[in-house]
Amino acid sequence: MVKAKGASKPDAGQKTLGPLNKFLAKHPTPTLGIRPLQETTGQGVPGPARSPAPSPARDQARSPARSPARGPAPRSPAAEAKAAKLSPSKSDQAPKSPQAPQTHAPRAADARSNASPARALLSSPITLGDDSSTSLRTAGLSPAGGTPGPSGRGAVSPRSGSPTAALAASQGRKRSAAPAAARHEDGGGSRDEAPAAKRAKKGQSDGEWLKRKAKELQKWNPKWKVEHDWAQPVENPDGDGHDRVKCVPCSAVRKQEVSMEARSATLKTHADGARHKANLPRYAQLLKEEARQQRRKEANDIYFEEIAKKAAALKTRQRVKLARLVALLRRGRPISDYSDSREELEVLQVPELPEGGWSSNTAWQYVEALDKVLCEDLKAKLKAARFISISMDEATAVDGQSYLCVHVYVMERWRRTAYFLKLANTPVEPNAANITARVIAILSVVGGLSGMELACKLVCVATDGASVMTGMHIGVVTQLQLVAPWALPMHCMAHRTNLCAAVLKRWPLVQDIVQLLHSCHNYMCRSSKRISKLRAAAREAGTDGNRILKDVETRWLAMKAPMQRVLDEQRSLLVFFASESSSESAAAGLYDRLRNGELLLAMHALLPGLVELNVFIKLCQARELYVGDLQSALERLKQTLHRLYVNPASKFSQQTFRHYHHFAAGTAGEGEAWEADPDAEEEQLGWRIADSFHSFIAVPPPTGARGRPSSLPVELTPALLSRVRAKVEQGCSDAMGDVDVVRELGSRFPDDKLLGAFRIVYSNYWAPLSESEEEHEARRADVRSKLTVITDFYSKKCVVKGQPVGPLLDSKLLDEQLNSFCAIMEAQMKQLLPAVLAGGDEEDEDYCPSDNTASDSETSDGGSSSSESDSSSDEADEEDGVGDEEGRRVHGQRQRGGRDGLGLSRDPCPSTADLWRSITDNAAHCIALSEWMALAELVFVMVGGSVEDERKFSTMTFIKNRDRNRLQAKHLSMCVRMFADEQYTVKSFPYERAVKAYDELLVTDAVKQGRKCRGRYDKSRKSGKSKRHK
Repeated sequence: MVKAKGASKPDAGQKTLGPLNKFLAKHPTPTLGIRPLQETTGQGVPGPARSPAPSPARDQARSPARSPARGPAPRSPAAEAKAAKLSPSKSDQAPKSPQAPQTHAPRAADARSNASPARALLSSPITLGDDSSTSLRTAGLSPAGGTPGPSGRGAVSPRSGSPTAALAASQGRKRSAAPAAARHEDGGGSRDEAPAAKRAKKGQSDGEWLKRKAKELQKWNPKWKVEHDWAQPVENPDGDGHDRVKCVPCSAVRKQEVSMEARSATLKTHADGARHKANLPRYAQLLKEEARQQRRKEANDIYFEEIAKKAAALKTRQRVKLARLVALLRRGRPISDYSDSREELEVLQVPELPEGGWSSNTAWQYVEALDKVLCEDLKAKLKAARFISISMDEATAVDGQSYLCVHVYVMERWRRTAYFLKLANTPVEPNAANITARVIAILSVVGGLSGMELACKLVCVATDGASVMTGMHIGVVTQLQLVAPWALPMHCMAHRTNLCAAVLKRWPLVQDIVQLLHSCHNYMCRSSKRISKLRAAAREAGTDGNRILKDVETRWLAMKAPMQRVLDEQRSLLVFFASESSSESAAAGLYDRLRNGELLLAMHALLPGLVELNVFIKLCQARELYVGDLQSALERLKQTLHRLYVNPASKFSQQTFRHYHHFAAGTAGEGEAWEADPDAEEEQLGWRIADSFHSFIAVPPPTGARGRPSSLPVELTPALLSRVRAKVEQGCSDAMGDVDVVRELGSRFPDDKLLGAFRIVYSNYWAPLSESEEEHEARRADVRSKLTVITDFYSKKCVVKGQPVGPLLDSKLLDEQLNSFCAIMEAQMKQLLPAVLAGGDEEDEDYCPSDNTASDSETSDGGSSSSESDSSSDEADEEDGVGDEEGRRVHGQRQRGGRDGLGLSRDPCPSTADLWRSITDNAAHCIALSEWMALAELVFVMVGGSVEDERKFSTMTFIKNRDRNRLQAKHLSMCVRMFADEQYTVKSFPYERAVKAYDELLVTDAVKQGRKCRGRYDKSRKSGKSKRHK
């Protein structure tokens, strides 16, 4: 193979040769009468053309193609003939003849050392024969006179270097009409003979093939990225490749997209431009800045990720602390247990256990955060409530500090729910004005209620009946009505019932009973030796041996439980005091009192009435009962007491007073039958217990010193027993009947017209179903009259501090919905009443009403109940070795002591809450009774007393005791709230909100301390300046 002179092998930095130059370099050809082809780049795209030296011979044989530098040249006849031979015709679809060999005269290479072999060959003229088209095909040229692109992708014009120009030139020329057979005869052929045959079979012409090749040439070539690394192809919207190229540096610097056609020459021209070269260093600077920003962003991300991890770990540690505090506070434990619990948690290997923050100060900050979460929930509930009620009471702690407790009540699903507001210090001057201001401040700060919200929502204020609370002119309730005009005063019904029972102490026999109860408790309470002897006597007498309870004056109806305990343990007490009477004079006096038949008969006769009063008090303590339900129970209580003690046909009946009759007849049980003393001259009645006879007396001797008899007792005989029984029955009738208790109930619970009108929304008003039309009309007329009383009070407008408020109810809408209300209430009662009556009949078969069947509500002021003492005594019996058989016998004896009640809590009608729940479950009923539902919610949210405040005082006494007497009002209120909260448990408490509240409290404290320090600093600076100026 002969290489052209001056041609050298290109190194790695030089441009590679195109297909045509490679072919011409391998095959030396004679001089052609055409211009030299442009220099090709490594991608097969023609480079910039260079004009050779002028030559007359070369100018005559020059191709008629247009030069991009000189414009069009005139064509000669020979050139026209050659061009006609070179351009194929449209009908030429036959396979070409084999290519004939062609000889080329050698030509000297160009004198320039940097010229390529192709340029050296093309610098001299070349002659072509008749088969020039075939020779060009053999040499790698297309029939249009151009060079094929890379991998044969389209033709490039030798003059313009543009695929579009080559395509236009090939389509504009007149193609030869000679048939394909003539070219075969001339010996012409082509390497594209097989692809042309395939195109002929597919029905494609050479013109369509050329168009497709030209279109492919205008698409992005990945090889261009080697030379032009700044180029970036732009996706064609049509989806057939990339026909645009974007310059990344120019676009970044100019801040707008700079794009061009996907051609190698265009990319070369743009790369050689001065603006592009000037943008390259700027783009490099932008890349450096972007990399710097990226590194900074990554560093920030890592930093904030570490902070987030630390914050998550901190929240986990704070959650451990908060959970520990919640567990301690809900059990009423002191904060000192919090700091001591770290070692316990370390032993349990609690994950993420914090190292620090176990001090008491940190614990109180966490308690403030927990309290803030509960207060936020309370504010949201008060905002959503339509009506509210409040109750308040005052009590004194162990340190002598007086506290004011306030509760608020809202309706939730037809259930009145109580929420603790605050336990605040009583004002220094506890008058009505100061207490009223304190209560309004608590409702505003803790409850989040504004003045107008308080005026439109507060409908009831319950107190304990103290004069400072219920004063007619300047009482707390009276002053609150100036702020909330629709707030009704409510004297605690449990307090009133206890005051009614207190009139029993006017009877001298009851006074002796109370003194006996106090003396027995005081003799036994502080001596463990006497308690042990009493238990031994109980095993001998066959009783439980329970402790004697204390008659606490601050407890409602406190006389009832100690009286029942003394009657239950009477046999063991007789044995114990008989053994002690020889050495202790006080025991001798108590022994004579326990043998007093008159006192024992009076206690047996009074106990059923006390049980009924206690049942009503426990109904007042029930949270699910409304004021109307308590009024109905109060009416039944009056009727029951009248039937027990006043009505001649039913008083002191065998069924109700069976223990009284058993004791009077001497048939109370085994070992309790009356026996005559064999050593006495006259017939004396008594009991024989453990081989010892205990006689009874009829009249208790008057005593001088406490527990010492001052006169001789009168022995009880059968004749005297009948006279004592008549005397006791008459005294009980006067004390429990219309003379004292029943009359006191009527005076302390007067008939209120408005409260009586509220009965129309209760279930017991609709319980007797009306069967005739006259009963329907009479009931609806009564409902209309009661509705008039309600609308006269709640449908008027009021003025509070110069602003109009109200009305609370729409009287017109209530009148329009009256008929629907009556019809729906009767229909619902017909559905609910039969099921209630059927269930009540089944329960009555085994129902034995007693004091233990009442609701297990808490006693006031933290006193222990009798059931707790019973359970403790049962444990003591087990320790002392009481057997199963003897335990059953003792338990039966104790059940004898349980006195029966009449079951005032059993109302033979559906509950009011169930009735209204069934109504609201129907959407049509909610629409038809929209205003009546508002009236029902207003009535049901009213509270019957300050029972919840009494419970919180018991909690306060439990938390702030003699060992923890330094708790102040702020922290004491938080501890009471956490102890009494029933909304959350240790597991369900929202600790995330508590952590957030704790962080806010820390920020607030820091801001306060910063302001204080900054204020001092500014003051010192000002003083310093003034001194310097002086």
